[in-house]
Amino acid sequence: MVMAGLSISNVIGVPAATWLGQTYGWRLLFILVGLLGILTLMLIWWFVPFHKAHPDASIRRELGALKRLQVWLAILIGIVGFGGFFATYTYISHTMTNVAGLPSALIPLVVALYGLGMVAGNMVGGRIADKSVMGTLYSVLPAIAVALVVYAIAAHWAWSALVMVFVVGAAGSMLIPALQTRLLDASPDAPSLASSLNHAALNVANALGAFLGGLVIAWGWGYVAPALVGACLAVLGLGVALASGLLERKKPLAA
Repeated sequence: MVMAGLSISNVIGVPAATWLGQTYGWRLLFILVGLLGILTLMLIWWFVPFHKAHPDASIRRELGALKRLQVWLAILIGIVGFGGFFATYTYISHTMTNVAGLPSALIPLVVALYGLGMVAGNMVGGRIADKSVMGTLYSVLPAIAVALVVYAIAAHWAWSALVMVFVVGAAGSMLIPALQTRLLDASPDAPSLASSLNHAALNVANALGAFLGGLVIAWGWGYVAPALVGACLAVLGLGVALASGLLERKKPLAA
């Protein structure tokens, strides 16, 4: 549900923020985000019920999950595999305006389309992850790679670029439920830490993808180059997932 909220924010919040930033400047945008943060904190304080800590809860037990190799492999899958998503998303406005030829006024709509893809992908990803977590990883990561390569080609024409914006958003977000479940499976006695590690991995992926995408642009490879870098990252993430699966055959998670 939390990741669904993130996806929905890309349909409503990010396009609105993009429009506000373009129209009134980034300072007003930061003020509004700060006010929304305060409002959210107040709503949580008022309406979210208080629950006592579980008697068996322990910081030592939670941190003990970090001793498990499978936990680190799951984190690495998220960092590398999802890094390609952010390598593309970070520079989507430049790609749409400089490569696809769309006017900057349409960027909020492009971001909303990306968000709709994320919502759809999150829903589909949750369903298929219920059937097979590792199967989802094995299928979604190469799908992300293919989608990013096609996006790099389709970005030269406006309509095909818009179609692939939706597809890339959907493919990327399909990975999130499987990653979350994998971390929980790898650390059943540390669910709180596992949940936070998923978000931590995605944040590192954000930084990694944006950095590598910016690097190839700075080298003069063009605005579609980050998508190709992202495809390579997705393939690398698949390699990590395969290694994790092979390790699990020798030593099951429950062991």
